Amino acid sequence: MSEPPLKPVLQKPPGYKDPGSPAVQPGFRPPQRKRVLPPSFHPKKKNSSCCRVCCCCFCIFFLILFLLLIICGAIFYLWFDPKLPGFHVQSFRISRFDVSKKTDGTYLDATMTTRIEVKNPNGKMTYYYGDTEVDVSLGQGGDETDLGTTTVPEFSLGKQKTTSLKVETKASNKLVVDGVGDRLLTRYRSKTLPVNVEARTKVGLGVAGMKIGMLGVTVKCDGITMKQLDGGEMPKCIINTLKCLTQTTTPVPVSQPLVTYLVTNPGGFVKREKKFLSGAKMEYVSPEGLRLDGRRPMEMGQLRAEIGTAAKADGSAVFEMGNTKVIAVVYGPREVQNRSQQISDQALVRCEYSMANFSTGDHMRKPKGDRRSTEISLVIRQTMEACILTHLMPRSQIDIFVQVLQANGGKRSISRLNVSAGTRSACINAATLALADAGIPMSDIVTSCSAGYLNSTPLLDGAGGPDVTLGILPKLDKVTLLQMDAKLPVDIFENVMGLAIEGCKAVANYIREVLLENTKQLEYRRGL
Repeated sequence: MSEPPLKPVLQKPPGYKDPGSPAVQPGFRPPQRKRVLPPSFHPKKKNSSCCRVCCCCFCIFFLILFLLLIICGAIFYLWFDPKLPGFHVQSFRISRFDVSKKTDGTYLDATMTTRIEVKNPNGKMTYYYGDTEVDVSLGQGGDETDLGTTTVPEFSLGKQKTTSLKVETKASNKLVVDGVGDRLLTRYRSKTLPVNVEARTKVGLGVAGMKIGMLGVTVKCDGITMKQLDGGEMPKCIINTLKCLTQTTTPVPVSQPLVTYLVTNPGGFVKREKKFLSGAKMEYVSPEGLRLDGRRPMEMGQLRAEIGTAAKADGSAVFEMGNTKVIAVVYGPREVQNRSQQISDQALVRCEYSMANFSTGDHMRKPKGDRRSTEISLVIRQTMEACILTHLMPRSQIDIFVQVLQANGGKRSISRLNVSAGTRSACINAATLALADAGIPMSDIVTSCSAGYLNSTPLLDGAGGPDVTLGILPKLDKVTLLQMDAKLPVDIFENVMGLAIEGCKAVANYIREVLLENTKQLEYRRGL
């Protein structure tokens, strides 16, 4: 017998409650069922352990590197003790200042020479400077007038060394406002004319022979007046680096206790004034190895020469050696004025030496026929006779007139011996140029230079101690002049003599360049 078919089991609808089931206890919640999602909806777990390790290593590396840099910087600072370079305006000289009024406006003509002292206070580092641009202006506020910009070539400054930068600026026919020109002239006459100097350069550091990058530096020295220099006040300069670091320097004059400047007054006369700075120690060679004018012991003063300064003379020249300025005039060869002095087989050479009354600071009258002038005239004549081919000009006369316009900057504190030692060399060099300008035949040019010895240091071109004045014929390698003002040991004399010879050779090279340049100008004028 077949079994009856099974009835399908009916599913209870969701939310159905069986009336026969026991009641649910209060406060009891059935556990929630976990949603069942398809496999595609399951997010994949990211493997972030590698990134975390790399990030941690990177941070630790830079932290260690930063700590090493801090430690190295601290060691560098403690060992080298770096300091910023020092800048200040050492002196300035206004040689020309004219304000002229014309129909179309007011014009300014000014010539100014400024010296900026740069000092390296570090004892273990060297500074390297790139090309330095220097702007100089006069006045302040609305009256400020630009005098121009000068570029100083790159240079280096050794450990605890000081150098002086010479900046020459000139304004020619510069149009200014009428009221500004009058105010500038009034302040110039009263010595209250402010001078503003701004220098822009790049400074590099040298340690153990290695150069460390260049850093831009701007130096500003504003509001410097002649009265400040006259009263011994040292102007302040502001150094700006990285546009955020600023340092104000108030320099103490160590190697430059003497401040001088030249003022040309509206009347036309020249007045030189000087003041000793208060508290400055007078010394010829400073502990930094510099002299009063900022030169090193082996450094010669600046040389300048100009040929053909006197139109009515057969030959003329102006020669400057440092602060000494000399003019020489030559007449001849011409007929002998005194027949009793005529020489039948050679020319008669005469020389006259004199000093202008304003050449030194005492402004005393200097007679021409005194013993000292006669001695120097004889020295110059004998030195020139050694190079002039007098046998080619028999029964003739050559007159050489030499006058000192400025003796060693017009200083009163120098002795007469030191003045004569410095002026003798300048006079001989000026006479050589004047003879060449006059076309006098010579076997070779004569050049002269002085050297001395002071504080166990040989000094070139003026010393303040025992001096040796030397004159040589460079090509012929002959000595035409040798004078000493004091006794020196043989070994010291050899060093001083060698230093003077090197100075004479340097002067000879400069004189040849001046003569060559003058010859080129003559060829251009004559159309050759």
